[in-house]
Amino acid sequence: MSGLTLTACGGGEDDGGGDKPSTASSNPSAPPSANAAPEGGGATAKGYVTSSAVWPQTTIPVCWVNPEPVNAASRLWARQAVERSWQAHSRLTFTGWGTCPQANESNAIRIFINDDRSWGRLGTDGLLNIYSMQLNLSFLTWGREFCQASPSRLKDCVEFTAVHEFGHALGFVHEQDRPDTPAFCRDPQINDADVMVGPWDWYSVMNYCSPNSYLSSALSEIDVRMVQQIYGARSGLSAAYFNNPNLQGTPVFQRAERIHFDWADRAPALDMPADQFSVRWSGFIDAPVNGAYSFQTRSDDGVRVWVDGQLVIDNWTGHALTIDTSAPLTLSAGRHAIRVEYQELTGMSTISLLWRVPGQPFDQVPLASLSPPAVEGIGLSAFYFGNPQLQGNPVVTRAEAVNFDWPGSPQNVPVAPDGFSVRWSGSIEVPVSGTYVLQTLSDDGIRVWIDGQLVIDNWGGHAATEDIGPARYWEAGERHAIRVEYQELGGAGTAQLRWLTPFNGRYTAVPQSALSTH
Repeated sequence: MSGLTLTACGGGEDDGGGDKPSTASSNPSAPPSANAAPEGGGATAKGYVTSSAVWPQTTIPVCWVNPEPVNAASRLWARQAVERSWQAHSRLTFTGWGTCPQANESNAIRIFINDDRSWGRLGTDGLLNIYSMQLNLSFLTWGREFCQASPSRLKDCVEFTAVHEFGHALGFVHEQDRPDTPAFCRDPQINDADVMVGPWDWYSVMNYCSPNSYLSSALSEIDVRMVQQIYGARSGLSAAYFNNPNLQGTPVFQRAERIHFDWADRAPALDMPADQFSVRWSGFIDAPVNGAYSFQTRSDDGVRVWVDGQLVIDNWTGHALTIDTSAPLTLSAGRHAIRVEYQELTGMSTISLLWRVPGQPFDQVPLASLSPPAVEGIGLSAFYFGNPQLQGNPVVTRAEAVNFDWPGSPQNVPVAPDGFSVRWSGSIEVPVSGTYVLQTLSDDGIRVWIDGQLVIDNWGGHAATEDIGPARYWEAGERHAIRVEYQELGGAGTAQLRWLTPFNGRYTAVPQSALSTH
């Protein structure tokens, strides 16, 4: 179906426009059961990915047909959202991002900017047309009531729209077009999709019915599986580069890489300064064997390293080339969360990450041992294990808040109702300055670390129990490393992370918006 156009804002192209982005149907307050039976279709029914429209290469040029200075910031938001979603989780690399030539000489994704409905042509079908997609970057008319509610809402709308339409540009069809879509969300459009990845996905950025539509451009777990199945998984940690020394604001760009750089007195990229910048790398490191590992950095200037939420190297100061070595850390064979932060102040800039595998000397961590986060963005990185001791490789990895009361097995996790465990790791950020107290409700064992310090420890079998950590004063915008470990031994399963905040006089669940996989 050459030249098929898919819209991002609900309904077909001939629908009457509304004053705000609309979904295919009204969203229920909670997702339906993932096991809800489809109303029609079968294993061979079409939906989700159109393989004939998939790009044959992973480096894809992008250009703007009609860029103007007034939309420079919005164009940067769109680019960064695409880079930290589809690009960060796959082998895809989007290049160019300049003004389009008159003819499509480079087979690029050509983006027309217009304050109207956004739409995207499906995959390589877009090469047959003068424009591959139309993006609304202003929402001054279409969607004004919703997207112009605040500066942050406008940014959310631009980012979500860009990621959604780039999904179409990669050959991905609306999630609600799948034959296993529940009736409340179904809004079928004619398509040539012939590949389905995973179960129907409530949280997909390609799903009109997602509660995150126009609010979050983060890929869901199944979005990540889809782009990696079609375009391949990228090795290396997810690197976010900032134009300041304190990891603040939106990254200038993101990419996947290992940590081995000697920039000397040069900038790390064209869009970056030579001094006063910072980088955060996050993702997973694969330990080949059980045993004691040590980590080492060579840095000029500041560096910090966390492994499974534990701060193992901390030298966040201006200094000449310095070697810092962690104490031995016992790791099981398999994947472990890792985060490295670096700041360049003045002068030379160097950063490398090394490790000592049991029985071996220190060496560079190889690229093949590193992988980006399974899911970026909102929530902690969750690792589910089919045993109660967090051993081996996780059976499921996803992003989520810690707020569960399981009557049986966790939803969409292939483990028994008893005898499993979970590790959540990432960071927590507070919205206002003041005193915060963390609390857990658990049945069975639970442990919580903040910035590498064990603050709650009740590991073992017990009925539903509340445990309270020490009070801490945190400044607004501060980000603190957090790790939560849980084990379910028998009976009911409960794992909830709560907090007492300066703006609420009672314990409430820590919201997903305050948590990050980084």
